[in-house]
Amino acid sequence: MIKLEMELSDIDYEVLVKEILPKVADRLKQNGSPLAPLLSGGMAANVLLRASDSVRDRMAAEILNAAAPRLTGPLENLAADNGIPCITFNSDLPNSRRLCFVGQDYAKSGRIAAELLTKCIAPDARILALAGNLEYNGHRTRLDGFCSHMREKGFSAAQIDIGETYNDYRVTYNKVMAALKGPTPPDAIYMANRSVTACIDAVRAAGCTGRVRVIAHDMSPGRAQMLREGTLDLTITQDMFRQGSQPLILLCDLLQLGTQPGRDQLSTSISIICAQNID
Repeated sequence: MIKLEMELSDIDYEVLVKEILPKVADRLKQNGSPLAPLLSGGMAANVLLRASDSVRDRMAAEILNAAAPRLTGPLENLAADNGIPCITFNSDLPNSRRLCFVGQDYAKSGRIAAELLTKCIAPDARILALAGNLEYNGHRTRLDGFCSHMREKGFSAAQIDIGETYNDYRVTYNKVMAALKGPTPPDAIYMANRSVTACIDAVRAAGCTGRVRVIAHDMSPGRAQMLREGTLDLTITQDMFRQGSQPLILLCDLLQLGTQPGRDQLSTSISIICAQNID
């Protein structure tokens, strides 16, 4: 078993892709790992879609941040046709031939968000729930968990307005602003995506800071500042370091030791961060 120890704080998805994964890959290469250059792909996983043909002959393994169902075909080609083991992380493709998934229990994190929100708003409150892209397994599962628990707490579907923003600043800003200026403005906003800055900017511009509760996911320096200034009420974090390192370790153990990954390596580490426990 290859073990890695790294200390990183305020990890968000950009840090995972740009810093954690390359650092872990370099460490594994120094240990003689047969892993090929990392194809992080980003949220759209364009690297896989564009480059799999040109690199498959020199790849020992592929790690996917499984963006959407459209990646199932390319993943099947790598796993089945070329015998390249695949592990998904951050967002899953459960119906593919991937070996396992490393990531958060998104349904649970969505339910936690709902539990927290119900303690901050009235039973007749209206909620705006925004996801990045419901094609993403992570976004969809997180939102499903949220809505399911809100119903269990007595909130009707009519009280929850669901939308997609595709992690685009302008789309998010406009949707939040339109909702706040509409005939039935939300009393709370649940951000199940990455466009938290746009949401907070719209809430501030509409003069609703402090009146409209905002709950988000993940941590970054920007979100920490929002928590400190009181524009963001709570954020629910996930173990980005484990998501970045564990897939590589599992693949190295498979390639070097023949150790097959076990069940899905879901990270159960879910933290609730507010202004009082940032540091």
